Amino acid sequence: EDVATRINTVRGEMFTLDAASTRLEQSTARALFEGGVHIDSSTGYQLRTERPQSALDVLHVESLAPVQGDGPAGRFTAGKMLIHAPNPGGAVQFLFTEGVHLIYDPKQ
Repeated sequence: EDVATRINTVRGEMFTLDAASTRLEQSTARALFEGGVHIDSSTGYQLRTERPQSALDVLHVESLAPVQGDGPAGRFTAGKMLIHAPNPGGAVQFLFTEGVHLIYDPKQ
């Protein structure tokens, strides 16, 4: 309970996940975070969601509930979110889907 997790990529990016609780599932190599989860990235994203899950062996964080937050382009909400690196050692991508609403603020 009251878990803080940090993910560092080979490219130097960092992600922190703060959650009320986390359940590790060794059989599926996943962690399930619950309870008002905050995700911050060194690339400028500050996200909030209720139930993201993360792979334990590769960068793959997926929300199982709607997400809201701020990022380099502005403030947004989305039904789902995926943070991953499609190519090992490659650039990290944020993918927002299912009813994305963005308030674009280029000065942010």
